[in-house]
Amino acid sequence: MIIHTPLPSASHTDILSLRFELDLLAAFAILFSMPAGGVQEGGHVAKVEGTKYRRVLEAIRNQIVGGEYSSNRRLPPWSQIAEQHGVGMATVQKAVDTLTRDGFLYAVPGAGTYVADHLPNECRFALALHHESHALTSMHDSAVRNAANNLDNGTSIQFRQYKVSGWPQYQEEINRLSDDVVNNRLAGVISPFFCPGFDGTPILKTPGMPLVFCSHTKFENAYIVGLQGDSFIQRAMAHVRSRGRRRIAHLVLDTPFGFDPHAFEASLRQLDAEFRPYWIQGVVLGHTTRTASNMVRLLMELEGDKRPDALIVHDDALLEPVVLGLLSCNVRVPEDLEVVSLANFPSPRPQGLPVRRLGFDWHEMLSKSIEVIRLARQGHKPAPIHLPAVFEDELPVRAATRNEQMALHLASLGS
Repeated sequence: MIIHTPLPSASHTDILSLRFELDLLAAFAILFSMPAGGVQEGGHVAKVEGTKYRRVLEAIRNQIVGGEYSSNRRLPPWSQIAEQHGVGMATVQKAVDTLTRDGFLYAVPGAGTYVADHLPNECRFALALHHESHALTSMHDSAVRNAANNLDNGTSIQFRQYKVSGWPQYQEEINRLSDDVVNNRLAGVISPFFCPGFDGTPILKTPGMPLVFCSHTKFENAYIVGLQGDSFIQRAMAHVRSRGRRRIAHLVLDTPFGFDPHAFEASLRQLDAEFRPYWIQGVVLGHTTRTASNMVRLLMELEGDKRPDALIVHDDALLEPVVLGLLSCNVRVPEDLEVVSLANFPSPRPQGLPVRRLGFDWHEMLSKSIEVIRLARQGHKPAPIHLPAVFEDELPVRAATRNEQMALHLASLGS
């Protein structure tokens, strides 16, 4: 039981008087610590000014995004904007500076401020890459970056890269991407892999912001521009069979990402190819170089019909150690062994052996993703796109991009 005991020597009037004096002292303390212009950042005046700035910023940005201020149109005089919103010139300048930095406006000295020709909400695409490189992602991410650099023309197509993950320690990049989404600095988001870190963020929740995955996704409001899952194995198998090879070995990364040996065996039998369990070898992630080389050497030391006459490498991270292993045991390619390897294009060819590379064209993948985003922003609902694997010699010949032209120019200066 709690017993409430009154103050022994204080009347009700005394208590009220004491409370009034304490309140008065607190008020004087606040008053004498206050700067002349109002409270400091975080106080009421600063919050009001911040609210005014955000209101002006969002109003101008909405007028640009909505088409009221078209590209290359001169912005009204700042005094007119200030009067329209009931704010000072400094607030307008702060909003204009932010929109200029974000790519919505540009200034012409002596002539005023104009709406940009290529707006970020129409031309800038987020590219969500892995937060770190390892054997499973380095070749893949390198090809994606190469394709993005080739496509980025600095005007109608611009890429902004983010290194994301589902792990909490990489939340800062998710927050940076979310901030760009909320502030309409992007036309859309392209994620070459599924990122659970997007769940519950503005990346998914912001209306009108298209999100494209180049792999599987559980997010219902996302679009798919992906890979035909079985096209690599089907085309690789058909190629080696067309070369008269029946004893086909497979080297895969031992990961939980869907390698099904039973489906493998079924496809082998459909193509009238031999099947032996020891011809399918998995390499544990993190031990690719030595393990892959040794496995290839062991396979090639088998004799007679136990030795494979074709090898399919299921991940480009394995190709370099495979080549080293074949060179070390003097295997002739393709005379002794027909080799087909998965590849992500564009990427440099491995040196040493004439390996056939079959894989996925990220230039085409990103181009299709941009098309999907632009269709979605126009109100359409694009259907999923699945692109097949292509051999290296089937890739279209493309004109040199501005990045390649710059590299050639720098090389010529050095010669």
